[in-house]
Amino acid sequence: MGLLDFPVHEELHEEPLFYIEPKDRDPASEDDRQRAVVAECRRSGLFVAHIPQSGKRSDYERTKLHRNGAIAGIPDLVIHWTGCTYYAEMKDGKGSPSRPQIDVMNDLTRRGVPCGVHRSWATLAERLAACGAPILTAATQTIGNAAREVI
Repeated sequence: MGLLDFPVHEELHEEPLFYIEPKDRDPASEDDRQRAVVAECRRSGLFVAHIPQSGKRSDYERTKLHRNGAIAGIPDLVIHWTGCTYYAEMKDGKGSPSRPQIDVMNDLTRRGVPCGVHRSWATLAERLAACGAPILTAATQTIGNAAREVI
């Protein structure tokens, strides 16, 4: 092996280990989608909070956030209910998770913390319900509405 011959390495970046909702053609922005998801979480009685990122900030602000515990790639939302927490990264119809987001969410997944990249309330609600969150599904709502009509 010569001085400039480098060994062939496997891909250093691993694939996502978590759910990623497929891209869509809905023109809604990430902010609009996130606001809708936060509203639905709160209507369902779930604790939900936005985790501010260090995105478009000055070097001083990013450094201060980092020193105070901010993590590059942390998902947008933390959703909590009795005994469980789910981290959701919201994206618009065309967005993809960044490398730091994939790394953080893979780490969360390995630690047994459910997380995913979402574009809509519908898929997030399915994931939350699968994790045991008290989400009213369409079938539950239909049964509830039928019961109200009988009474």
